[in-house]
Amino acid sequence: MLARGMYYEAMGWVRRGSAYARSTNERQFAGMRAYHSMALRDLSKSTGLTAKPTVSYMEEIEIWKALAGTNKESRELLDQSIKKDPGNIVVRRTYLISIQTRWGGSPKRMAAFVDECRRASLPAAALREFEAMAIADRGWVMYRDGDDSGAEKAYAQALALMPNDRDMLTQMSNVLVRENKYEQAVEPLSKLISMDSSNSYALSRRGAIYQGMKQSERALKDYEKAAELGDDFSENELGKFYWFGISVPRDKERAIKLFRRAAEQGNKDAEKNLAWALQG
Repeated sequence: MLARGMYYEAMGWVRRGSAYARSTNERQFAGMRAYHSMALRDLSKSTGLTAKPTVSYMEEIEIWKALAGTNKESRELLDQSIKKDPGNIVVRRTYLISIQTRWGGSPKRMAAFVDECRRASLPAAALREFEAMAIADRGWVMYRDGDDSGAEKAYAQALALMPNDRDMLTQMSNVLVRENKYEQAVEPLSKLISMDSSNSYALSRRGAIYQGMKQSERALKDYEKAAELGDDFSENELGKFYWFGISVPRDKERAIKLFRRAAEQGNKDAEKNLAWALQG
């Protein structure tokens, strides 16, 4: 029952697609809702098949996060899970994510829930993580609203609690770039890369910062690594390096290959560069 419910849930996300809501049509949403309705039926039944149906509650909350805007159903599921397992952390984390601002919640609601978790005497590590998530959501709202200084402070507070959180490190780098604090923006990206050398986004982002700082050799190294991982932005930028001979011997043939690889992934700038390069 649980496995089938999870299958239906996965098919719902496939039907929807990965684009933003504004780029998703009603037919895609209808397909998602149809599969998710079937998933909810199976997942709901599966909660009665085990003493601690943690995964069932998690997946149900994930679905309601996308289907509803009130979080009422998610809260009811959370309460049910707590009755069966009062010390449950995983479902609480899933619920906390569901009340982020981007899902119709708010930093205030998240902070209130963190206080509720404190009263439940959860482990210190979990409380620290939850508090960081609530603070980071406040930073996200500030960044969205153009308060870059406030966002930087919020993300710094969140990272003081969770220094290795990848999403927070990424968001901090975005804030610092928008503040034109390029040297400082390198630090969180470098940490991300040290944690995962295959993080093509962090490599390409750091490469772009180095390029903007006129440190072309450093940019070249990051672009090369990210391009090897299939990052289309880096493939396109690396193509420019080889076309113009920036920190490397000019190699128009290799540049064209790189432009083509990026263009095949839908990179519009690469499509223009490829057409231009083929003419020359």
